[in-house]
Amino acid sequence: MESRVPRDGSRSEADSKQRKTVLSIGVKELLEAGVHFGHQTKRWNPKMKKFIFDARNGIYIIDLSKTLAQLEAACDFLAKTVGKGGRVLFVGTKKQAQEAIKESAKSCAQLYVTERWLGGTLTNLKTIKRSLGRLKQIEKMDADGSINNYVKQEQSALRREAARLFKNLDGIRTMDSLPDAMFVVDIKREHNAVAEARRLKIPIVAIVDTNCDPDLVDFPVAGNDDAIRSVRLILSVIMQTITQARAEYDAKYARRKEQAATEPSAKESAETAQAPAPAPAAETAVSVYMPEITAALVGKLREITNAGLMDCKKALTESQGDLDSAVDILRKRGVATAAKRAGREAKEGVIAQHIQPGARVGVLAEINCETDFVAKNETFRAFCDEVAKTLAANPSADLEAARTAQIAKIGENIKISRHQRLEVQGNGLIAAYIHTGAKVGVLVEVGAGQESTVANDTFKQLVRDITLQIAAANPIAVSRDQVDPAIIAKEKEIAEEQVKGKPPQAIAKIVEGKLEKYFQSFCLLDQGFVKQNAEITVKEHVAGIAKQLADEIVIRRFIRFQVGESFAA
Repeated sequence: MESRVPRDGSRSEADSKQRKTVLSIGVKELLEAGVHFGHQTKRWNPKMKKFIFDARNGIYIIDLSKTLAQLEAACDFLAKTVGKGGRVLFVGTKKQAQEAIKESAKSCAQLYVTERWLGGTLTNLKTIKRSLGRLKQIEKMDADGSINNYVKQEQSALRREAARLFKNLDGIRTMDSLPDAMFVVDIKREHNAVAEARRLKIPIVAIVDTNCDPDLVDFPVAGNDDAIRSVRLILSVIMQTITQARAEYDAKYARRKEQAATEPSAKESAETAQAPAPAPAAETAVSVYMPEITAALVGKLREITNAGLMDCKKALTESQGDLDSAVDILRKRGVATAAKRAGREAKEGVIAQHIQPGARVGVLAEINCETDFVAKNETFRAFCDEVAKTLAANPSADLEAARTAQIAKIGENIKISRHQRLEVQGNGLIAAYIHTGAKVGVLVEVGAGQESTVANDTFKQLVRDITLQIAAANPIAVSRDQVDPAIIAKEKEIAEEQVKGKPPQAIAKIVEGKLEKYFQSFCLLDQGFVKQNAEITVKEHVAGIAKQLADEIVIRRFIRFQVGESFAA
């Protein structure tokens, strides 16, 4: 079956301009409902790889950003289908989905199957209709009392037959023709239903878990199909979309019927045509200009602001088609969105860095968001890189407008928690290192006595090795003399308390030994050089490179950020 949209949920520009559905949920709601939990890594379908975010504790984690895009595409399709008078068949016979499917389908007046998929429900609709006719016949007999004409054994047999038919066919008793679309929970379990729909080329929307084949359906929505909360959340969005589309269709149909009923007869029309036209009233003489909000104009505004289609259309209507005013309206709404989300915790995020050309100025910044999924989102990462670049050029730059615009775009609270900037004093280099996952970042300044040393590859490699050392060993100071005296006093007090009761002549030596271990653990120059398995200290390694280059090399200062440290503090 040929898919109508790319299976990763992405859309072309033309498709985006036609999109009408704006989802009422975001990544956070999907995360809270457990939609991101897939199956065990040993139970998966390789075709689902592009929808998988990562594997944690032997469980695949689904990329919810793609799930959200797929859900939006599915809702677009269902809205258009129901908006034209089409019907949707909901299918889900597993216990976790039965009640949710039935409630959702009844709420939006659609068809459903929750007990057992009878073979031929779609491909042999004639037989199904015959069974439905039999059910209606027995129910009519029971209602008018004609069933009492049979003996008790026959009455019991008829009622059992009616109960069986009602159990299996109640949800599709109004299905006089094939449905226009099908929504399925767990396509592996409902493989017969999927096969029949594919054979009849009925479009399929389905929740697709990591053990399923997404190529079997037209509109896959990657997500957990085993958890009740997950199924209910996705069904609630589908139900809202269908209910709204059905209401619009009914309103349109009612207007047409009303117009047809009130349309004047041909004779009345002729008489009206011959009668002189009444003079226009004074209050109706002035016409109000209302510009046409074209798809191209809406698309242009979306391209500028990246806002939702309906938001852009409303903004253009309010501004009477003025693009600049519409941009201002959406920016103001972005600020309102940011204010609404400001109270939500943003403890995930990344460390971003930027080194200016020449490596004499560098910045390290921590930007936080609410979820780890957004922290790994490419759009969010690009925003963080731009923040670091701006702060490197101007440490006091006002980034509030960019932050609030990003909140409106991504849908999560974002905070620029902290940043620090280093600039070389004299000869030297600034270098940065961001550890895998961007959860730890390091910025260091290493100085040299001669300008020629700075351009030397050996010196550049040393500077990079120092950044790796700081990221791995987490020192608190470059050398002992930079350690806060209050910290030294506290460590000394702790050491003395630990050796209380020892002979006085031994206490001083033990305390001195414990302080020495502390310095070796937390002073950069005293730490064992990680790259050489701690066989020499960082100080000895730097001295060796300085001797090789015949120059004086000094580690002047460093910054080390780790995501969440500022909250812990």
